[in-house]
Amino acid sequence: MKCIGLVYTMVTSSVKQEKLKTNFENKKAVNDIDIFSSKTSVVNNIQYGVAGSIPTKYLASREDIEAISLELLERLEGNNV
Repeated sequence: MKCIGLVYTMVTSSVKQEKLKTNFENKKAVNDIDIFSSKTSVVNNIQYGVAGSIPTKYLASREDIEAISLELLERLEGNNV
């Protein structure tokens, strides 16, 4: 089965994380892997169950999942896999 691509998860906006991402993507082994432009961000409410079952607390996660799903569908429909 062919790899469809890589999705970054639990992403924050930090210089350190951007540097790690750049270093990782510059490795020869990663050159042939497509990387999704969509990603998931850190959502502490989900990780620690702080919000219970209140759906509005998980808006960021829903938006992240929706963006990844749409990008996946575009790749599949465009036969870019």
